[in-house]
Amino acid sequence: MSSKPRRLVKSIWLAKVLQNLFRLLTDISISVLKITVDKKFDIIITDNQARRTREKALKAIEGDHTEQYKVIWGYIEELKKRHPGSTVFAEYEDIPEDPNPGLFKKDLSIVNEEQYVIMSDKQKGLESALHELLPRIEHRNCVQHIYKNFKRHH
Repeated sequence: MSSKPRRLVKSIWLAKVLQNLFRLLTDISISVLKITVDKKFDIIITDNQARRTREKALKAIEGDHTEQYKVIWGYIEELKKRHPGSTVFAEYEDIPEDPNPGLFKKDLSIVNEEQYVIMSDKQKGLESALHELLPRIEHRNCVQHIYKNFKRHH
């Protein structure tokens, strides 16, 4: 246990002042974040404060997912305009975990996998799951996410 007195600090303030750190280290661990805050500000924070700080900073950097999904319809219109004759569709909803994942292809009415392309952000595990469930469907990453990642790291 540290002999330092605990000082009150808000996670929103930490997220703001450490935003450049999170731009460089988006996957910083809770323990490393706690050590960083201790060394930089001489403040001891709890695991929960560190988690909230990381969540708020990454949300500020990457944007809110809800807001990002709102602009997808504009992307679809732009794709249709720039690639006449292409079929573009999107649908999303909150879906609980599928108790029968074998029905995934049937639910999407996918008959010929080679005629489809799935676009998504770079969520961990998504690409391997898509490859396992739909091995012949082309998977592409969203340009906006690639740009944000490039901008964050360079």
